[in-house]
Amino acid sequence: DKEIRHKFLIDKEAEVNVFPTPSQYQITSDHGPTLKAANGSSVQTYGQRSVTMSLGLKRTWRWIFLTVDVRFTILGADLINNFGLLVDMKLR
Repeated sequence: DKEIRHKFLIDKEAEVNVFPTPSQYQITSDHGPTLKAANGSSVQTYGQRSVTMSLGLKRTWRWIFLTVDVRFTILGADLINNFGLLVDMKLR
């Protein structure tokens, strides 16, 4: 488990949490199920990853993410609800 600190996209409608797949994993044939993106395109998965997050709130959270062929980490509804986080659209 590695602690990372970078910006996350928050999608309170997303059903899963996704983490970008390192490029070395994308060339293997070991693929997981394919997800459907909001725009209807297919997104390849490559397993799971435990991620420790620091969201600037003086504590850390650990969550399991699907490693997926995407550019940005996406925090979805299940994580937001599980930790009781509130999305403040005024500060976006």
